[in-house]
Amino acid sequence: MKGFVYGAVWATAAVTFCGAAPKPVERPAEWALPVAPTTLGNCFRVSADLYRAEQPHPSDLAALQSLGVKSLLDLRGHHADSEMFARAGIILLAEGMRAGDVSADQLVAALRKFRSAPKPVLVHCWRGSDRTSFFVAGYRIIIQGWSREAALEEMRHGGFGYHATWYPNIVQCLAGLDIEQVRRRVLAGDAGARP
Repeated sequence: MKGFVYGAVWATAAVTFCGAAPKPVERPAEWALPVAPTTLGNCFRVSADLYRAEQPHPSDLAALQSLGVKSLLDLRGHHADSEMFARAGIILLAEGMRAGDVSADQLVAALRKFRSAPKPVLVHCWRGSDRTSFFVAGYRIIIQGWSREAALEEMRHGGFGYHATWYPNIVQCLAGLDIEQVRRRVLAGDAGARP
């Protein structure tokens, strides 16, 4: 009983000194919306042209078709989407990147592929959390004209599973973007950039 009382006192003191748990961020209307019901994991509608999710499995073909997805943009470097999707008429695109080593050049290349792809596009990595969040934040900033701060706020608090502790470099890359230069390269092309 003594241990129970001591534990209860400690818990009360912890709440008193540390304060209550932080309030969850209220989801702004312009943030990506969860797609439900669907077999696709971590799936959100970003815009009329873009969905985000984790790696689709061949069993997700019906879900992709129900969303009207015309193209898949795979951000994984050593894995490819199932050819079954291509046989079903979905365009397969890839721009491999590592979450721990993303770059402005990779973002430019991925956004160019997105721009020329039949829409809507579903962008994904393995879990749809880190590389996908990098791409979507870049899309928000470069294509949609969001402020860097608004795009990072959605990335951090939108419920996508971004691992800030493991991949702080993603925020650093986005924070260091020369937005106008990247936008020019994406929208107008740049002979020195990767295809």
